[in-house]
Amino acid sequence: MKRFLTFLITVTMTVTLLAVIVELYIQLISTPYRAHVLEDWPDITHGSFDYLIIGDSRSSQHIITNQLNKQIGWDGINLGFDGYKSWMGQHRMQHYVKHCQTKPKFILLQLDYSFARAPGKHSHIYSRDGNIKFWFLDQLDINQYYKSYSDWSELDAWIPLFRYRSSPLMLCKHLLLSNRYDKKNELGFWNPALSGTMKFFFPKKTRKDLEFHNIFKFAADQNVRIIFFTPPSPENFHSPSNHSLDSLFQANNLEKVEHIAFWNWREFSFRDEAHLTFESSIQFTRALGDSLLKLGLETIE
Repeated sequence: MKRFLTFLITVTMTVTLLAVIVELYIQLISTPYRAHVLEDWPDITHGSFDYLIIGDSRSSQHIITNQLNKQIGWDGINLGFDGYKSWMGQHRMQHYVKHCQTKPKFILLQLDYSFARAPGKHSHIYSRDGNIKFWFLDQLDINQYYKSYSDWSELDAWIPLFRYRSSPLMLCKHLLLSNRYDKKNELGFWNPALSGTMKFFFPKKTRKDLEFHNIFKFAADQNVRIIFFTPPSPENFHSPSNHSLDSLFQANNLEKVEHIAFWNWREFSFRDEAHLTFESSIQFTRALGDSLLKLGLETIE
């Protein structure tokens, strides 16, 4: 029995030591790299941008930030994130303001059924979210934002490599410094390298009211201007109804908030029911910039 306990302790210590070594390797060598293009929490910390883009993949994959910045003459950052909804958008905006060097003057806030939804539970976040790299010892003070996910564990922050238990693929990406889709330096946004026109559209679904949680109050408290935008979607699949818009604006006293909407979806090409092709992302960014310039952004202080 004593021999078995000795063996068990030895194995445990060896495995722990190896895990710590791998953890240190990941933290040291992968810091300048992204195994996933959306490992962007370090970009949000200590930022100094004129505006923020808040949304989901219909923001991160549609708005070419470099192109938009040149067009409107402001320096912005795209905080859109694949799969995140408005509750996480609020967290990301609050995190930015809490840690930034300069507060943003305005935010472009995605207004559609895809993003403005209740939190819910996400059961497989580890399989796609490269930000788990930063969870160990809560390096960036972001663990609090992930605790509503059903596969979150408090042990993720304290046991080396434990957070990779459901995502060995992400562990491999961090070890190999694989950042295949990271085109931010080259293109200014996340380009998933997919193109082609979608041929089959889904029928319109019945949607509930738009949900933005406390984003409006937070923006008002920080004296940050909100500008809504609704990206195009096939047959306006994700576009809000007039009833939903009226309810949202009246309930939150948003009558004076600008709303840039792209209802004529036939002008764009799509690769699925939610996302534009790369060529149409360029087209959409240009159209968004033209609309923003008409709002008189030079008057924002």
